[in-house]
Amino acid sequence: MEPKPKKQGKTRLTFAALSAVTILFGASIAAADSAADAVGRAGDVDNQVTDELKLANEAFDKAFTDRDIWAMSQLWSRDDGVSAVFPAKAKPYFGWDDVRRGWQESFDHNRDIKIKSLAGAIFAKGNNEGDIAWIIDSTQFESFQTQTGQPVLMPNVLSTKVFERQNGKWLLVHYHASQPRLLLPDVSDEERGSHPVTSASAAAVEDVKTADDGFYQAFRQRDLDSMSKIWSSSNDVTAIQPDVDVPFAGRKAVMEGWQGIFSHNTDILVFDPLDAIQVAGNVAWTVGSYESLAIRRGTGTTVHLPGVLVTKIFEKRGENWQLVHYHAHIGPTRHVHLQQ
Repeated sequence: MEPKPKKQGKTRLTFAALSAVTILFGASIAAADSAADAVGRAGDVDNQVTDELKLANEAFDKAFTDRDIWAMSQLWSRDDGVSAVFPAKAKPYFGWDDVRRGWQESFDHNRDIKIKSLAGAIFAKGNNEGDIAWIIDSTQFESFQTQTGQPVLMPNVLSTKVFERQNGKWLLVHYHASQPRLLLPDVSDEERGSHPVTSASAAAVEDVKTADDGFYQAFRQRDLDSMSKIWSSSNDVTAIQPDVDVPFAGRKAVMEGWQGIFSHNTDILVFDPLDAIQVAGNVAWTVGSYESLAIRRGTGTTVHLPGVLVTKIFEKRGENWQLVHYHAHIGPTRHVHLQQ
């Protein structure tokens, strides 16, 4: 995706930015029967943009519910850099052919799908062609397994959807969904993830990579001050941490979340992080996975997470790329590497 000049717009979150470490996701926005009711208005974001994104989100839920691969394909960009992280999959999917296969597998494995939107927030940047927006929401997912007839209930699927405006239409370029504490099957040693193609300039990608490397360095060193500098100073930031039922919303809550992680562990090792980078104007996102090892404070228990799937959204403020959203969940029982 070529970087494009952007008109800066305001971005606001519709989750209540509470002073508690976590927000009551679904209490600040009451449960509703439709995505239009559940996904709240995005503060000062243009009304028309908000309405367009709500409609795109509703169309996504309908295509998902109908198991309609054609309808789903109409909602996605065909750029080679599109990506998806599914709750029960072991690796990110890159490129439309791969992403489409992931959706087809989901449709084949489930029938009688029901999706209920619970709460959500819209973030958007500017109002020109090529603008980027993202929706963070919570949905309840119900279905029956196609082969066994066994009911499936995921009561709180947390998702990040990234959209790009192309030819007057908001199209998906990335999707990341996770259900806290979802147990995944083992991953075969042969399974490997594809690596995406990006058309962004090498300089822009390198700048984002520098910021991304800074994130992992602060993570490993349990350095809250450095982590704080990686994040935007805006209050319109969010984070979805593994095995946490609700997003952290607002800078205070996000940083308290990281403080809790750092103080709960005496050592944190992060191995082999490999993030694919996409850049569009002043917004960038990374998609990938890492392996971690932590030692719990007090008990000395070692916790090994062989595969954590992660999405990060950065925004360029001045000369610096800063985090505005982080979404991570525990993936496969073995780390799945991206092919170079």
